[in-house]
Amino acid sequence: MAQTVGLINSSNIRVFSGTSEGAEVVIDKVTECSISVTSDMRDITTKASGGFRELLPGLKSASLSISGLFAEDATNGYNDFASAQLAGTKLFFLYTHVDANGAANVGDEQFQIEGFISSLEQTAGVEDNVGFSMTVEITGTIEREVIA
Repeated sequence: MAQTVGLINSSNIRVFSGTSEGAEVVIDKVTECSISVTSDMRDITTKASGGFRELLPGLKSASLSISGLFAEDATNGYNDFASAQLAGTKLFFLYTHVDANGAANVGDEQFQIEGFISSLEQTAGVEDNVGFSMTVEITGTIEREVIA
């Protein structure tokens, strides 16, 4: 299969996680997911800068955010993440585009990351679905690769 042409349906973006690289399993009941990368800026302004601030990039940081629906019997769901957070377990994640059959879409790009859960929340409104949200602080580099 070739790289996807045109706009991608966001329902085809999946997040997989596991406690070791290469053993990630799809996170069950996800409704939303995102990756955010931030670059800190170093101030290099001098008297010769003409009154304008000058910057260079410094440290980069990244996070992964996931929201979903809670189910007691979910495979790789809220209960698994609660255990991982309480134990301080490093998790491995794959953020990727899949085809209609749930297989990685060859030719597209995916992100391989590892990190720790920094926040995990469960929500339960009146006569509503129980949901959860999670933020993972990424440690180390983000591997961006073409799906083969």
